[in-house]
Amino acid sequence: MKHLKSFAKIFFAATIFFGANNFCHAETLQELQQKLNSEAEEYFARKQGAEENLMSIAWMQNSAEYRALCYQAYNAGKKSVDSALQEEHAKPLAIIVDLDETLLCTMPFDAMLVGSGKTLTSDEWNGWLKSGKSEAMPGAVDFTKYVASKNVEIFYVTNIKFLDSTIKNLYHAGFPFAERGHILCKTDTGNKQPRFDEVAKNFDVILYMGDNAGDFPLETYEKNSAERNSIIDSNKNNFGAKFIALPNPVYGAWENALDENYKKLSVEEKISARQKSLRGWGITQNKISALLKNSKTAQNTNQIILVADHNLSLWNKNSEGSWQKNFETFCGYGSGGLSEHRREGDASTPVGSFPILYAFGVGENPGAKMEYKQITENSYLSSESETYNTWVESETPLQSGEHLIEVYQYTYGMNIGFNINPAVVGRGSAVFLHCKGLGRWTTAAGICVREGDMIKLLKLTQDGAHIIIVPTIDDISKY
Repeated sequence: MKHLKSFAKIFFAATIFFGANNFCHAETLQELQQKLNSEAEEYFARKQGAEENLMSIAWMQNSAEYRALCYQAYNAGKKSVDSALQEEHAKPLAIIVDLDETLLCTMPFDAMLVGSGKTLTSDEWNGWLKSGKSEAMPGAVDFTKYVASKNVEIFYVTNIKFLDSTIKNLYHAGFPFAERGHILCKTDTGNKQPRFDEVAKNFDVILYMGDNAGDFPLETYEKNSAERNSIIDSNKNNFGAKFIALPNPVYGAWENALDENYKKLSVEEKISARQKSLRGWGITQNKISALLKNSKTAQNTNQIILVADHNLSLWNKNSEGSWQKNFETFCGYGSGGLSEHRREGDASTPVGSFPILYAFGVGENPGAKMEYKQITENSYLSSESETYNTWVESETPLQSGEHLIEVYQYTYGMNIGFNINPAVVGRGSAVFLHCKGLGRWTTAAGICVREGDMIKLLKLTQDGAHIIIVPTIDDISKY
């Protein structure tokens, strides 16, 4: 059959790409397809996760501005030390500094991940740390030598676990105090506060320096984003004086703070959490709620899926008639963009307001609240004139239309009620909200989201829901 030949090509490529052994336990073609989808999605998500750091790494490795910020931080540190030396102290003086992206640069490792398409693993990261190849950041050695020349001791408090290789790295880079007792590596916790306290028993710590809020004695460990920002705000007068922060847009505890379960999320879910954390200009919940309340669509439904500028959100009408957001994620759409005059084959996604007709998928119903159709070997979305843009079950292959079981994006989806009652031949068919393709965010006609987000939508969306697809938020008022 046609779909067997099509899938055979995908399967052959997949066995080369992922290894044939990964598929040996699958019992059916459907299971093979689902396994392929899952592993390919994970691969592309990991690849996307690494590539998201491209601009950040390029900036840190090449920009004059980053070098300027390093020099600025170290110059501020020198002034803080000089100022502290003018005061009386009961104990010897010391400073506490972090290592990675504070004194040592690990960006060559992160650049390797982006350039090679590899993903971060503990083995690779530990191998880098053990190699002791991190280079000093611009001005870092001069700064620490200056501090040492003032008879102020330096304690390197780091979450690197390998003491011997760290000592060797610091020594060869030219840093003072590259010795046991002055390098406090990670213990059984990433929380640095206990190590700060140990140093403070015998020294007056006059300066802390780092690229992470956890590098300062502020109790931010495992706090969420709002709590961390509030703590920083409460200590704003210490920054630039007792606390010196260096920029690091590539990694840090700030990322884990985006979601309370961030460390346990899949790669795709982490990317989604990062996207959801963004606050776009002019896009506010109150504005969208007001626009939806006054829209024509709101008169016909209690649920609206809104798509605007690669953002998909689900809104529910409450008992008072106001609209509240219940779900939000990133989405892709037609490679031909959004269009108010869609035609068959132009690869555009139609603009407008449409009913959601039903849910569907290759697998069993994952908990959809609306009508759910399970795709079979005989399921087609017809492009033939007499049945144009309708779901057809046929044991005989259709001459024109999509054989739904062949399309891996249709693992789960919803049928958007575009070009119905009546269906105009040539205007467009099979406009779906569905799972994204492998490694890409474009579609031939519909809207795509990650498979996990598609399942969430199926569980949240009820019969009678509508979808509004617009270029900008302000266009909601047209529908």
